[in-house]
Amino acid sequence: MPAQPSSVSEISSNLLGALLFLFYILAALLFTALILSSLLNTYSSLPSPSYRRKGQGSSTRSLHIQIFAALSTLSFATLSYHMLNVLFSSYDAWLSAHSIHRVTPPSSPFYACTTSSDLALACAQQAWLWARTSRLFQDFATDLVSTRERWFWVQGALCLAMGWSLYMAGEARRRGGRIPRLWAYWVIMQILPGSFGWELFCLAVLLHDEGEKNVVVEKVGEENENEPVDADQRGLFGGVVVVLGFLVAVGWVARGVGREAEMWIVGLVRAGLFLPYMALRSKAEGFGTSRERMEMKSVIKSPRIALLTLFPATMVMQGWLLMRIWRDGGSVQILFLALDEKPAVSALGYDFWIGLVSTEVWCWR
Repeated sequence: MPAQPSSVSEISSNLLGALLFLFYILAALLFTALILSSLLNTYSSLPSPSYRRKGQGSSTRSLHIQIFAALSTLSFATLSYHMLNVLFSSYDAWLSAHSIHRVTPPSSPFYACTTSSDLALACAQQAWLWARTSRLFQDFATDLVSTRERWFWVQGALCLAMGWSLYMAGEARRRGGRIPRLWAYWVIMQILPGSFGWELFCLAVLLHDEGEKNVVVEKVGEENENEPVDADQRGLFGGVVVVLGFLVAVGWVARGVGREAEMWIVGLVRAGLFLPYMALRSKAEGFGTSRERMEMKSVIKSPRIALLTLFPATMVMQGWLLMRIWRDGGSVQILFLALDEKPAVSALGYDFWIGLVSTEVWCWR
């Protein structure tokens, strides 16, 4: 094998980062496949159309299933396009930064490519070198907070995702946690921007209700006579604390707008989206102290209170950010142009808009 150029051999390597990168891709594909498999199994278990109960409710729900199947497909296609752009732009920036030529026949930095197998091997080796030495995750996070205009879309997408997470926990509780592989919907929201997981969850709820039309769904916030009188009040306070803690973390990230992102706080914000599911599991399985279960219960028992805290707080944060943008000479045109400045921002920004549409459809269904 010919010796590598000095510009390649001197690049510092980060094997852990490369392994995390591969794990991220594999995890996204795995959990998407698990959810789709679960949805297909639920759909195939439904009675055939000729035996289903006729009526306006059944036909309307069938229409909603088709709408959310289309919306989830749109979310996945849009997300895939922008995330692939993230990878390609990172790869091109890495080539430029290290003065490395893209592998093309008939030669490469590693091999004299005379056959297609040589070219494939050279491409794979250069891609692996890029994965080991690039700052993909750090650059991705920094792109999100590099300007206020970009952060406006990212902040909106994060707060919307928290709203979905809270609502999903409430809907799951109402159905007794009987939705198959419930945990996977929260995991996919951790890995990918939120609208895809949210729309798949809406599909799961619609299919579940279609298959169990006679199951009584309890109302969110319904009193339980076996619980202490003040249990729900303490739980409501706990739900508000969860929301406020999430908003504080988002605000902390916003303080770094214009500077390099702090990865630990970005990860903390993403982890906050998992809290509603953890609260759901804590009530179902009983881990943690009784007081912890009591305080976290509100996130799943009365999500409306937490949502009523999240919504106005998000409006205030977005409004304050807009004021800062206008004060610095920004405009509506610049704000919308920021959507396409970086693929990382596009991934979350367009996810935000698709998510707004799907949320509106769900609310008016």
